[in-house]
Amino acid sequence: MDILAGDFQGGLSQGSSLFNGLMDALASQIRGTNFRLSVDETVQIDGISSFVEGVLDKSGGQQVEHLYILDHGYEIAGAGYKATLDGKIGAGRNWSRVQVEFGSTKLGHSNFRVYQPQLQKLQKVLGRGSHVVFLNCSVGKDAALLSRLATLWQCSVSGPTALQAAGELINMLNLKDGMWTTAHPGKNIRQTRTHPVWGTSF
Repeated sequence: MDILAGDFQGGLSQGSSLFNGLMDALASQIRGTNFRLSVDETVQIDGISSFVEGVLDKSGGQQVEHLYILDHGYEIAGAGYKATLDGKIGAGRNWSRVQVEFGSTKLGHSNFRVYQPQLQKLQKVLGRGSHVVFLNCSVGKDAALLSRLATLWQCSVSGPTALQAAGELINMLNLKDGMWTTAHPGKNIRQTRTHPVWGTSF
């Protein structure tokens, strides 16, 4: 089962003009393909609680193979760090601290433990074989945050380093100047140009 969760004021029901526009925007970002994102269910995000409850409800207890999250992400000024997480991306690499929006809630390292019990409930439908993909800006710049979520959910968690351009629905997927960062349980981190699920270049 594949679920798309997002903070959309107009709702994101399948077949709606907003949903169809999002699918078209996703397809337009993938060069030279007729890509169409397959989504079984959609979830409106108003906060972390509604996000978790919505995913559990829409999954019906089935394992979620792909969980796509579309909201905002922000770098925190002056909060960079260095980490040796995986030789594939180089020792001592500079990373940023990032906050990820779930509707009205911002998640980051400073409040991770506060929301951990709620997020942990998704272990019921996430696990080996699942992949969570953030489509939020800059999330891939904080490998440690992705790693904490991957360890919590025991699945792969990815996010882009690119920014969403003003006026573009999901222009962050055009990764001419960005990469995808993917964390696996156990702090195994990789960065790639191609999308970690779709395997296409943007």
